[in-house]
Amino acid sequence: DGPSEPRGNAVLAPARRRQVRSGPGAEARIEVGIFDDAQLTPGYAIEGPALIERWDTSVWVPEAVTARRDGTGSIVLEVS
Repeated sequence: DGPSEPRGNAVLAPARRRQVRSGPGAEARIEVGIFDDAQLTPGYAIEGPALIERWDTSVWVPEAVTARRDGTGSIVLEVS
């Protein structure tokens, strides 16, 4: 038997963390989790604030928002 698919929405841990700008001032920075797009597979979730990085773009996941991958491969953002 192969690995089992997670049930529900298991929350992923970030690959790394970094500071990002969160407002107009130079001091307006927050530390966020950085995730590789390939980590987000169906059955897993990423809780914001976070960044999902792809080779061609980045997806910002704000605070109080959860990112999930649907069955078609799209990233769906859900506000809690």
